[in-house]
Amino acid sequence: MTTPSIFITSATGCLGTSLACQLLSLNWSIHTTTRDPSSPAAIALSSLGVHIHQASWDSTKTLLNIFKQCTHLFLNLMPDFTNENNELVWGKSILSLAQSTGTIKHVVYSSGLPLPNHPDLVYTFFTPKMCQAKSEIEKMIPEFGFDSWTILQPGFFMANFLLPKVDFLFPGASTSGIFSLAYSPEDNLGLVDPEDIARFAVKAFLKPEKFHARKIRLAGEKLSVEECLRKLAEVSGKDIKGRYLTEEEVDKEVKEKGNALLVVQRMNKGMDELVDLEEVKGWGVEMGGFEGFLRREREVVEESYGRVGREI
Repeated sequence: MTTPSIFITSATGCLGTSLACQLLSLNWSIHTTTRDPSSPAAIALSSLGVHIHQASWDSTKTLLNIFKQCTHLFLNLMPDFTNENNELVWGKSILSLAQSTGTIKHVVYSSGLPLPNHPDLVYTFFTPKMCQAKSEIEKMIPEFGFDSWTILQPGFFMANFLLPKVDFLFPGASTSGIFSLAYSPEDNLGLVDPEDIARFAVKAFLKPEKFHARKIRLAGEKLSVEECLRKLAEVSGKDIKGRYLTEEEVDKEVKEKGNALLVVQRMNKGMDELVDLEEVKGWGVEMGGFEGFLRREREVVEESYGRVGREI
């Protein structure tokens, strides 16, 4: 039997790394690209046996040569804030190249939950093209005629509360322990562990007859924002709190300081309601909770909040 070979986009990120590790344990051959093979993440993957190729997603000739060695594709893209068109362009290009090889038969795309709120303010910072890129990629995947394809729509990544993501999404939180929030304390988040998303992807690749042509919304637990911060404080031992802004304060922060991340929080409100946890369980993939994630990642938790002076 031929050893499965997969190309993983964004393999140096938390989701891609989790998937690579799980598939390596099954003796799959893993390929990915990076602009900087000397980065710590790339070196770590290479040491595990991942084939690292120096290239960008615009390097079509290089990608095509890599894809000819692969049987599977895991697609996971991020918006490019310097060019509103890039995420969609990359998605279409990668899928087209993969389809053209004739060797890649199975695709799993990690997209995202649909945004329940689209305030006019969104388009001050995020253009319609950027907001719609993932849904457009979802629509085009069936048209490429792969033998099997699956679309995963994960909720709020638990890893967003840890470095390196936390200070991008919640500026200053890792040093002050204070999260400035457009959420209310009672707003729920549909939380998902990147390792669980990877487990779903593995299942989809191993059981294509069950997962083909399915779009699956993912979360492992629903917790209020205040509960998330409380658990984070308990595990870190630090005094971590939320600074809950009024609508007026949010508007002022956005308009005067250009804080687009508060807009993202507004967009995400109600997203947890899009996921049915019982339906997720029905797929037979074990999903973890937030506290378990934090305890498993205790070393990263301590690294993330070690500079917070106040302890509990």
